[in-house]
Amino acid sequence: MLQAVRKQVTCRLWVVMDRWYFSKPFLIQCESADFDWVTKAKRNTQMFRRVMEPGTGRERFVPIRPKDLIREVYPMLRVQTRVDIASVACEDIFMKMPKASVNRWGQPCTKMKYTRIAAIVGKRMKPRDNKEDTESSTFLNPNEPEEITEVAAEYKGAYLLISNRYDAPSEVMGAWLKRWRIEVLFRTAKQELGMLNCHSSNENHIHAHMTLLFTAETLVRYITWQQKTAGEEDCTHGQVIRNLLCIRCRTRQATRKNEQDSIMIDLDTPAKKFARLIRDFWPTKLEMRMV
Repeated sequence: MLQAVRKQVTCRLWVVMDRWYFSKPFLIQCESADFDWVTKAKRNTQMFRRVMEPGTGRERFVPIRPKDLIREVYPMLRVQTRVDIASVACEDIFMKMPKASVNRWGQPCTKMKYTRIAAIVGKRMKPRDNKEDTESSTFLNPNEPEEITEVAAEYKGAYLLISNRYDAPSEVMGAWLKRWRIEVLFRTAKQELGMLNCHSSNENHIHAHMTLLFTAETLVRYITWQQKTAGEEDCTHGQVIRNLLCIRCRTRQATRKNEQDSIMIDLDTPAKKFARLIRDFWPTKLEMRMV
């Protein structure tokens, strides 16, 4: 899927993944395709801190557990009381990543080399509100299954994010927070847009079903945004679907004076609420031919 995206888009993109997708060869492939990645550190993720020996100035890499790293910077999180998500970037954190190399006999091989990464400790400081589609509505889901939560590196509600973008820690946190929008999209797609109602095994049918689904979601989001910009009363995602998409449609043949017979389509859609949508997207000329 990432390769298909790269064929259409050339700019640098983020890959935001859950912990169970963490695989070093996969991360290397993402970086080689010009993708930046961010994920949540596991409890057993092997990490190292670079230190310089006094006197000799020799570089050393000291192992450090993710939980110990979170505990170390936790006091810095507590002083950030005026933000929704408090975050602290840890410096000089490395991981062993596979790199192509050549051994002493000139044969190609793979060696594990220390690679600098971004390590961002984050914690939600303010209680969550009821708006689930906001960018910072959740940093982490506290209701994750126990078999998943038990492997996360956590200390007093703070978690550790790791990424290849050690040069842009603020972008790392921003990319991770947008992940919640994806979760909301899949939830609404399954519960309200019929994502799981396609029972065909034909690949073209599945692609067509998903295309219609995301087209409908785009229209729903457009209507919601349009109402907010117009200062109208907020309409929930489900209300838009019930009022616009889940409607009754009736066709009838009408004969007008001095005109040929025409086909009329009657929709029981509230005209006032969705008039702008129909004006913007309804085709100005719709031709139907009998074959």
